[in-house]
Amino acid sequence: MDPPKKRLTFLHRSTTLGGRSLQDEAGFSRTDSIPSSLTHFSRRGPDEDEKGRLGLTTLYHPVSPVNPVVDIVFIHGLGGGSRKTWSYSSDPDHFWPSWLVTDSEFVDVRLHTFGYNADWSERGQNVFDIHSFGQLLLSSLRNHPDIRRSATRIILVGHSMGGCVAKQAYLLARHDPSAKDIADRIHSFFFLATPHQGSDMATMLENMLSITIGKKPYVTDLAPNSVALKTINDEFRLVVGGLRLVSFYETRPMRVAGLNRFVVDTTSAQLGLPNEEIIPLNADHRHVCKFANREDPNFQLIRNSLITAVDSIKDAVPGTLNHYVDTRIFKQQSSGVSFSPKEQHLTPSEALILRSFLNVAGPIDSEFETLRLLRQPNSCEWFTYRNTFQSWISGRSTAGVLWLVGKPAAGKSIMSTHVIEYLQQSNLNCSFFFCKHSETGGSMLSSIFLSLAYQMALQDRLVRDSILQLAQSDLIWDKTEEMSVWKQLFVNCIFKLQSLDQHFWVIDAIDECPNFNVLFTKKLLATLPSSLRLFATSRKMDEIERGLQGSLGPSRVEIYELQDTDTWDDIRLFVNTRLTDLGLSENDEDRERMCEKILKKSFGSFLWARLVLEELETIWTEEDIDTVLDNIPGNLFEYYARMVRSIVEDKRKIGLASTILTWVVLARRPLTIEELTCAVKLDLGQTPLLARAKTALPSLCGQLVFVDKYNKVHLIHETVREFLTKHDMLAQELFMRQKNGHTRLGLLLIQYLSGPVLKLNPLSHLAPFKVQLHGSSTSGRALPKQQSSGVSADSALLDYASVFFSDHLLHAMSEDHELMQALFNFLQSSNVLSWIEHVAKLKDLKPLTQTAMNLRNYLTRRVKYVAPTDRAIQFADDWVTDLIRVPAKFCDQLLACPSAIQTLIPPLCPPHSAISRTFGSDARNLVVRGLRPGSWDDCLTYLDFVKGRPTSCLRTMKHPERVKILEFSTESTLLASAGPKQLSIWDPKSGALLQLFDFPPRCSPLAVVFLGTQEILAAFESKVLIKWDLETGDQDMYRWVSTDLDGSTIAIPQLPATKAAFLVLDEVVLLALGYRFHHVVILHALTAEPLGVCGANLSNNGIDCMAFNPNPEIPVLIVGYINGTLRIFDYGTMELQVERNDVYAQCLACSPDGRSVIVGTKEGVIEVFDLDCTPYRGGLTLTLIYRTSRMDKTIIGVAMSSDGHRFVDIRGQQARVWAPASLVRRNTSEVDSSAGGSEIDPAVSLPPRPPAFFSSNKESEITSLVATSDGQFIIAGKSNGDVVLFETSEAKQLGRLYHHDHRASVTRLVFAEPNNMVLSADHIGCIKVVVFQTPLSGIKTTSSTPPVHVILNRHIKSTVRCLLVNSAGDRVLVQGRETLELWEIPSGNIYAPHQDPESTEGILLKRREDNATTEQRQWSECGQQHNLPEKQLQRSLF
Repeated sequence: MDPPKKRLTFLHRSTTLGGRSLQDEAGFSRTDSIPSSLTHFSRRGPDEDEKGRLGLTTLYHPVSPVNPVVDIVFIHGLGGGSRKTWSYSSDPDHFWPSWLVTDSEFVDVRLHTFGYNADWSERGQNVFDIHSFGQLLLSSLRNHPDIRRSATRIILVGHSMGGCVAKQAYLLARHDPSAKDIADRIHSFFFLATPHQGSDMATMLENMLSITIGKKPYVTDLAPNSVALKTINDEFRLVVGGLRLVSFYETRPMRVAGLNRFVVDTTSAQLGLPNEEIIPLNADHRHVCKFANREDPNFQLIRNSLITAVDSIKDAVPGTLNHYVDTRIFKQQSSGVSFSPKEQHLTPSEALILRSFLNVAGPIDSEFETLRLLRQPNSCEWFTYRNTFQSWISGRSTAGVLWLVGKPAAGKSIMSTHVIEYLQQSNLNCSFFFCKHSETGGSMLSSIFLSLAYQMALQDRLVRDSILQLAQSDLIWDKTEEMSVWKQLFVNCIFKLQSLDQHFWVIDAIDECPNFNVLFTKKLLATLPSSLRLFATSRKMDEIERGLQGSLGPSRVEIYELQDTDTWDDIRLFVNTRLTDLGLSENDEDRERMCEKILKKSFGSFLWARLVLEELETIWTEEDIDTVLDNIPGNLFEYYARMVRSIVEDKRKIGLASTILTWVVLARRPLTIEELTCAVKLDLGQTPLLARAKTALPSLCGQLVFVDKYNKVHLIHETVREFLTKHDMLAQELFMRQKNGHTRLGLLLIQYLSGPVLKLNPLSHLAPFKVQLHGSSTSGRALPKQQSSGVSADSALLDYASVFFSDHLLHAMSEDHELMQALFNFLQSSNVLSWIEHVAKLKDLKPLTQTAMNLRNYLTRRVKYVAPTDRAIQFADDWVTDLIRVPAKFCDQLLACPSAIQTLIPPLCPPHSAISRTFGSDARNLVVRGLRPGSWDDCLTYLDFVKGRPTSCLRTMKHPERVKILEFSTESTLLASAGPKQLSIWDPKSGALLQLFDFPPRCSPLAVVFLGTQEILAAFESKVLIKWDLETGDQDMYRWVSTDLDGSTIAIPQLPATKAAFLVLDEVVLLALGYRFHHVVILHALTAEPLGVCGANLSNNGIDCMAFNPNPEIPVLIVGYINGTLRIFDYGTMELQVERNDVYAQCLACSPDGRSVIVGTKEGVIEVFDLDCTPYRGGLTLTLIYRTSRMDKTIIGVAMSSDGHRFVDIRGQQARVWAPASLVRRNTSEVDSSAGGSEIDPAVSLPPRPPAFFSSNKESEITSLVATSDGQFIIAGKSNGDVVLFETSEAKQLGRLYHHDHRASVTRLVFAEPNNMVLSADHIGCIKVVVFQTPLSGIKTTSSTPPVHVILNRHIKSTVRCLLVNSAGDRVLVQGRETLELWEIPSGNIYAPHQDPESTEGILLKRREDNATTEQRQWSECGQQHNLPEKQLQRSLF
């Protein structure tokens, strides 16, 4: 066969190699960098064949971490090619499989074409037939590395003869046992004009070829009633059960040899099978697979049919979806959302990963687009002409932060919009965020940071590559915690890029962010690189100005205060333009007079001027205009009062308007029109007519609200919320007390979730609806009566209610009994499981944990109004624990199959948990026996250290001596280990040693701390401080001495300090020194200057531990004394704040937010305290919130996770990870901010069970097990060396069979059932062989443990890695770390040659590192000992 004259460049996976772009001989393009694992569709090169490449070619491979779920293979027909068949023309853009590459519906679908030589016009005969082509296709599928290594389902799409080839390949796979995997994975066949019964055109072509260039067997196979087709069809119809079959047929004739003829008629294009879907296409034979554009109806039919098949695969096998990102999330986010042009250039895989990894949902520029329409052309330009702005944008000024402050409604957001447009028009990379009080969670700092990072990635390839690489790493971070996001995403990643000086940030209304103070208290702005420029706006607030000066100083921030005179011209331009558009003045003089009157009253408020002009739109006489301008109030809130009066005066609409405003003001995020309609119907029992909502809603609500282009309802300004909730005299009848409003909304939403809405299809929003509401509420308004069954259900509010109902409880009146009763009823009903299922279907389980935190806060306030043993309180508190534990324990299962919460998960929960008590015994559920009584185990996992080696580890680094101190840098990018003589600096990711410093003689370290990533500081017992430069290795040494302070000398003992602790606060580094029989001394560490003493008049017989609180808002030093006292000092005043006796802290640590203190004692007890300094508590308080029981070992180290929800302790040779539910608490400052401060009552602890108490179960844990063949018994090895017997029908332990000495953990178990023999090995190399005196199969009673007899007890020098017994039970293969021995049983002798040298029983040794190398031996060939390399082997008997 002549080689093709041209070659084709296809889309394919890429690989990395040394930063170069390579092209191998097969045309596979490779590029280096993380997103190079993305695939891109390549245009055909000029030297490539139009028909396309032969064989199986991958067009698109999803980028990691998205795993492909489906493989689609396109198979051409007679005379076609892998590219030509699927192309409308030679234009590469007409190759329609490439359209699927950019289609979000196929983001996790791998695409291929299969080409084979079916060119009937080639001269000469060949032997290829359909059977041969089927063999080629099957071979290509089974040997394709990506298909072979995955478990994807396969869809075959065949045009014409390609459909026959597909069927033949499937039949061959069914007949070949080695190809069974491929056959089982084939899911669907798509036949495009396939001649199942043959074609008359094939007969004509065969006759022509026989007298010209020679017959082609594959053409003969296509003739009507050919043997090949009959055989394929007869076999195929027997094996199509479970397959999806879709047959498309041509409906237009094609001109052939001067005649219009159907190539494949309707009858031949159909299989006639019951599971076949038949679809006509408006095309001839050639164009059923060629389309001019994406809008072609034929293409849409085929595309949508493919989507249906792909969706059915995903629904049937949900576990194949990637565990981190889910394409359904991406489709849900993308549905109905208009993406900005900057997002259009992303591939679906990139967009999916970025949006999922950064938690970005919906449009990113909706608020900007809304404000841009309000900005008058040419306004605000004065600001960008100012030297202040020009110096900032050009970088001439050292102030990289430009902060605009002004009074409310002064036009700050409009100014931000102008700055964004200015930067964009200057071709600068601008990322922005508009904070809104109404966006609960959406305007938290963590959400702001994630959105800014996403926008930076859209504009900068370096940023995009870095984030994609981060997404594929094993990063563990909390996306809801601002410090975690800032550190991991920016400090450790984006801020290190060279392109940072090309980026600008614009953040509007930062004061609307509930936790904006964290920017200053946690010094986030202090770490903002000077090359990244930030423009921000806020109201003029002392705390913001103090925070800016404290974080950045005057040199790095420029604060510009917006004056009335600054915006005078802008308001004038706006008013003049609107007056001209309205035609309210006949000449320039009148217009100028009205303009001046409006300007004079506006006092620099854009909003006031806009509202006045909107009112003038309804005026039709000059006299009325003057009257309005004369009487209109100049104060914004007085103007709001005027708007409210217009509502109150119309008695017909006040009820509806009040309800709408209540939902808009108190909703935790903006509601859509559909959601608001459902809410109003739920609230009033009436259906509002909001067909013209964009105009009807503002009119109904006195112009206090508006509807954006996404059909979301907003207040016209945040000051409206303040007006309606704080100015009762002005707001009159529309004034809303937030606690009352939240109480009512919370009650309505709980009753809504308790109704039938959760029993419907939660995704359709179209199913019937009936809600039962009854009684009355202390919120003061009667609830609607039960609606008739004829009313259709409205599930439009279901998503909002599922996520935010508990937010309303958080701010509700805790004394409302009806609300608590509704919550109790909901938690008792099966609807609570349906609610969890619905949340899981949203692919985000965080609302469950958030609900738990909100409920805990609500219950701690509620307990003041009920008896301490109130059943509803206890039951709801049990559910708080379950809502924390269930998502943590069953996260993967819930996301993969949300309905598992109905029947599978409850019986697997602890018997005393609320979910198990309520739903675990449901007859539909699993039956689980043997669960340990009690509730959730607070200890999640543990890590054993056996002879100094952990049972599992991520990285091993060897310090030259015994380690005394371990310390991470702030960003966790460096690790320091210190021994008595040396300090090592490591890269924890790679394990590489970066620096090694020697200590001076007789200098033993007390504490070390990183000063950024450039320096490290260490304190020594010998009164020495040493600071090392990590780049140069240079060191500075200081000594501390007694000093005179304010006339008095701070005496520092001559004896060495026993304990030390550092605290880094910007440029200040504090050092606390603890002594025996002396007070604690605090020094300025960088100057060794003593600052004061703590506890000068207090007794002290020694200090065990101490630590500074990392939160500067709680400036305390916590000290644990040998006598058991725990003291807390204010390190600013050096005064004692709290003292607690009988704690006996051996070690202690603070949570990163400073709100929790964890203490480990000498008796093995762990105690967690809540550290609170809120004003209503009267100063600093220390409250015990969690305690474990006494355990065996002294705790020598504790640490808390970044979110404060988990902690780790080290005792003896074991580390344990804990996650008590009592640690999951709502941030009080966050609650106060979002609730308006005083709305939340001071909470008290739940009396029935403070503090949470964990009693350890000292029963040894199972470390290995083996079951009998009938499943009646299980033999288990335990960590204390016991080997025990379990009976499965009653799920109980019958007793101990025998035990290993020295309480060694049993790591290997083998049960040779025919011989009634058990073999066990422990971690120190002891191997025991025992025999049951009575066969287990013959035991009829389970009253006692069957006796056993030990027949062999031997040791090897290392841990046993494997035990294998032969079928006769007289030989055992034992593998240790370096040896492989064959023993004889029961003597234990090293095996001598077998008596039967012809035995075919042998062993197969296979090296894991070299799968191509195997070693096979007969038992008789095994000598006394084989020394093997230190590599683990895989073994099997045969």
